[in-house]
Amino acid sequence: QVLEFLSDPISVAISRSRELTATRSEFLANAHSEHTAIFNAIIAGDADAAVRAMRSHLEAGQKRLLFCST
Repeated sequence: QVLEFLSDPISVAISRSRELTATRSEFLANAHSEHTAIFNAIIAGDADAAVRAMRSHLEAGQKRLLFCST
């Protein structure tokens, strides 16, 4: 029930983030490098690095959303 409750707001935030990323080349480049870091950590089997990369990506995404909301 909690996941169902959270899924709609999360879906909206992800959609908004994708829209913003698609319209700003610097956001796209940053998101791409963040995804590459996550991917490389997973391929290397480095769970700690993958967690750090994912956390960094989520924090950066939040900053991008807040930047565009102001």
